[in-house]
Amino acid sequence: MIHDDHVRLKGRVTRLKSKHAHAESPHSRTLRLVTNVRVESGDGELLVHSNFHVVRTRLGQLDHFLGTYRHVLVPTGTSFLVRQRVATLDHGIVEAGGTVSIIL
Repeated sequence: MIHDDHVRLKGRVTRLKSKHAHAESPHSRTLRLVTNVRVESGDGELLVHSNFHVVRTRLGQLDHFLGTYRHVLVPTGTSFLVRQRVATLDHGIVEAGGTVSIIL
């Protein structure tokens, strides 16, 4: 529930109309590689570890994001639900200006 006054609402609209809002303008192109998937079982759940490499191209700049995923999966009949998902970057993001605007 949000209870903004006129000044705060105007600021929110200005931010959303900005080219730096959540939707990128122009949109970036991304490529995601997930490798070295390892599965462990325990306590009725599956613990899944993997590595990722995300490559983003935006405004002529190429950014690389490397890291690890950790998922905890809970069986539900013939499929699984994700109980927890953690993405950990393995390095600082110098080339991206310290911001990550992609979903890892």
